[in-house]
Amino acid sequence: MERVSIIEGNKPILFVSPHVPEEIHTDVIAVELADATNGYAVINRGWERSEHVDPFNDKANCNNVTHCLEDVIKDEFLDPIIKFTSRSLKEHGFCYMINIHGMGNDIRKQIKDNVDIILGYGDGEPPIHTCESWRKDAFTHLLNDCGLLAYQAKAKGKYSARSKNNLTQLFRQWPQWRTMAVQALQLEIVLDMRKHEDIAELTADMISMAINDLLDFNENPYTSPEEQTLGILEC
Repeated sequence: MERVSIIEGNKPILFVSPHVPEEIHTDVIAVELADATNGYAVINRGWERSEHVDPFNDKANCNNVTHCLEDVIKDEFLDPIIKFTSRSLKEHGFCYMINIHGMGNDIRKQIKDNVDIILGYGDGEPPIHTCESWRKDAFTHLLNDCGLLAYQAKAKGKYSARSKNNLTQLFRQWPQWRTMAVQALQLEIVLDMRKHEDIAELTADMISMAINDLLDFNENPYTSPEEQTLGILEC
């Protein structure tokens, strides 16, 4: 089995699954999303999450930018991300990067509703936002419209994607790739929504509907960011 799978696309959106060995069926979701949106995908299937990079034993944290800068993991995992986003910027002028993760069901005990997805985009004090707020708000709203209960991550919380080494921050906190033209979001998907392959495929189908509508906003914006009045849940 190849350690990293890549999927070519033609739309300005890239799906990244950095922790497939530990987060079941996040690869299925990435593949289905790329197919349904004509997007790109970079999927780690073989690098097992570790505190240290060890290419001889397939050990590395693909969500850690410092690890991704190491020679072998850079060639296999980071370089395709840079290639696909650069191609999208050249052809479309912008790109979304959706970083797909899995979280346990325990999160559902912490809030009153059965949360399905938590979105992280670097919120905190000071904020290090990886995506414009109106895009994050719109996507959250669209996910809920498609039947998924989506929450915004708590500022500086576990799922906020604010750490410099978090892959979602690649195009904000790393000067060699810094650009506001890449809009990145981290999706944490609860286990119940991906524990079986058919459930993961259904989850991806719902997410893809929201993403296709989000992509349409760039070509046919129905309202300005100042006019957005979308309700956002927080967790």
